[in-house]
Amino acid sequence: MVHVSKPVVIGAVSAIAAVVLFLALRGAGKKSSKKSDSNSEDDVREVPNLHKEQLLSILETICAQMGQVVMQLAKLEAKIRQESSQNGRSLPEDQLASYLMGQFEEAMKAIESQVYAKFQTTEDEVKVATEYFEEEEDKDVATAVAKLQELYRVMTGGGFSDVEVPADLTLTKFIAIMQETMESLNVAMEEVCLEVKELDPENKEDAINQRYVKRAETLSAEIHAQHGLTREVLQAAMMKYQQEPAFLMAMTELQQQQAERFAAAAAIFNGEVNMGLAE
Repeated sequence: MVHVSKPVVIGAVSAIAAVVLFLALRGAGKKSSKKSDSNSEDDVREVPNLHKEQLLSILETICAQMGQVVMQLAKLEAKIRQESSQNGRSLPEDQLASYLMGQFEEAMKAIESQVYAKFQTTEDEVKVATEYFEEEEDKDVATAVAKLQELYRVMTGGGFSDVEVPADLTLTKFIAIMQETMESLNVAMEEVCLEVKELDPENKEDAINQRYVKRAETLSAEIHAQHGLTREVLQAAMMKYQQEPAFLMAMTELQQQQAERFAAAAAIFNGEVNMGLAE
């Protein structure tokens, strides 16, 4: 179990960041050697059973499914904070962080198990493949792993307390950015569902998730560029404003709207697709 001491921050900024997640690849991201290292080390490296394309498919599938989990946790966190504020109670941040992280890790384990079974592989094989392609300095795998680690930082709040929030990024402006963000994600999901309906693939949920993940990444970059802000600054602003009543009310409303829009978008599949956004 990972112990955390900072508030878990998984609201709308993390809904964008829901396209990334931390996969428990124990030791992943730490390159033990590079291609320029001694030939003797290269000779004894374990060759993975998974091809690069298989590994990336596994990471993308887990990413897409965990994206839905992150949005559920964002909704749960906002609800807990709002109820605490309305009741005038002091919210024990460490307890909330531990609870949400626990939910995140439980979901991760379940999804990993399902995905490994689907691809007829194991956690060890995924770890070996990841380390192998990292040592090969494969850019695609390195990017995938970096995204996984980024969501873990989002979940723990790690590294954002040192990021300065610009003076002009007021609470009002931040809420407006969140409204713009959530609306763009809603539209993206609606468009993706229509596209998948037309394509009619065998596994519609996977097709929806993978397309939505890529679309959300693009939207994230566009919104950041439009406002001249980085993801790190927006996440720092989330930490700054996360207990403001106005923010909590706005987020609760936006997340409820998103749940309804996602469910409506999936309704065209007549029950074949479960968006996983129910209470």
